[in-house]
Parts: sequence; C-alpha cells; structure tokens
Amino acid sequence: MRPQEVQKRASANQMKKQGESSNFVEAHILQAEPVVMFLKSVSPPRPKTFSIEHKLSLSKFSRRETDISPVDYLSYVEVQNGEGKEIESNISGFQKILATCNGLVLATGADTSGLLVINPVTRKVLALPRANGSLHWLPSSGGCSCIASMGIDDEKFHTRILPNRSRRNDRLVEIGGLLSFVTHVVEDTLEIWILKESEGEGWVKRHTITGCEIRNLLPTCTMKRGRELFFIIEENHKLCVYDMETLEMRAVKFDGVALWRRHTYISCLPHVNTLASWESLVARW
Repeated sequence: MRPQEVQKRASANQMKKQGESSNFVEAHILQAEPVVMFLKSVSPPRPKTFSIEHKLSLSKFSRRETDISPVDYLSYVEVQNGEGKEIESNISGFQKILATCNGLVLATGADTSGLLVINPVTRKVLALPRANGSLHWLPSSGGCSCIASMGIDDEKFHTRILPNRSRRNDRLVEIGGLLSFVTHVVEDTLEIWILKESEGEGWVKRHTITGCEIRNLLPTCTMKRGRELFFIIEENHKLCVYDMETLEMRAVKFDGVALWRRHTYISCLPHVNTLASWESLVARW
C-alpha cells in the first residue's frame, strides 16, 4: 500500500473515532449552523436515490427504474442575512418529518406506519417502536380552547387551556426549548405565548406583532436558538422571518426573488447537520 493511501486510511479511521466520541459530537453540535428542513416532491426521481426504508428492508414494494412518479426528498434551506440557498439531497422514503434534535430526524416512513430515526449526514437509520417525551397538538384546526398532549412513554393523555381560543392559522412551535403558541388574536395582530410550566408561570405572552398582512402568516419553526420565527405567507407561499430581538419582520429571498412554490414547503423544521448518533446522545444524557 502506498504511503498516501496509508495516510488517507489513518485519517478516515481517526475521523470515525472522533465522530463516535460524545465530546466531539457535542462540540460539533454547538458549532453547527441551523438550516430549514423540508420534504420536496421531485419527478422524475433523482439518480442514486438513498431510500431509508430500503436501507432497513421495510419497504413492501421495490421501485422500478422506469417509474417516474414523484418522490419526496429531504431538502434544506440555508438562510443568511435574508438570503436563502436551497440544498438538495438524494435521501427519500419519508411520509412526514415529525421532529429534529441535534442532527437526528424523527419521521414516519412512506411505506410503513412505524417511526424512523436517521442522521442525514452519516446515513445511519434506526426503526423505532416507541419514543420518549410528549407530543403536543391542537385538537381542531378550526378552533379550540386547549391543547392535547400524550406522553409517549406512559401513553397518558393530558389537556391544557390555551391563553386564547385558537384560529385557523395558529400553531404550536418550539421556541428556545419551550412549547409556544402563536395565535392570531385579531386580523391584524399576532401574539406569541411561551409555556413556562417548570417555573409555575403557565402561559406568558412574550411578543405582539401587528400589520395588515398578519392574518396570512402561517408559523412554521424557529432558528438561532429561538431568536428567529419563520412564517409562510399563505396567499403566495413566500417565506418571511421575525427577529424576536430586533422586532423586525423581513422576507427571505433567493437571489433577490422569492422561490417558494405552492404546497411544496408547507412543513418546515429547524435542523443542524451533525455527526450525532443515538449512541453518542445517550452517552451525553
């Protein structure tokens, strides 16, 4: 073996050992820049598609090479100074993205009803029969006075009264690690409430946003540790962001032109690309 090959192999082994180190993973997570993750429908399928369900041998059907029906791929948007750049991938097999955490993605598979966890960087995939934590949702999209929660570990249901009755475009989002309620109290006013349950305060109103187009804003996710709240404008499906420190709302542009297309980017989540695995995160906990 030539010296150059030996050096390359040694470097690769060293990177692998570092990637498996919980300290290295934690440092990488802290330095990683967040992106907006979403599923994008593409037809015909991209070459050399990486299917998560084929990886786990969960798919009931094999896809023919001549099949040109649309396939949902994992995609990202980097946002810097109001400018967005789309990053494509060849990872497919998702039905819906449910959550992201430290570079790991929780999703449902396209051909099965089970839960899947994947790191898009390392391509490691794990099928999950259960997950820890709680799920929170608004019981009715047309309006409700409480949220519903289910503990995944104990499978018990709970309800909590909302500060205001929800409207059609209201959503629950995570802001700085806390459950939050973004609600359109009137047509030109939007309020952001934070649930500070551990401190015994309950719902606390943190922000009020006013403007003539507020009623068309659909909350999607937060980035930069809860500083920026992203919205999709319902009538034209463009993306805008509200800075909760400067209290400014601005549009996100792609080369000066908004690039959002109808029904393509409705479900967005914040994500950081890291080397994390479920083993390394368990070591941290």
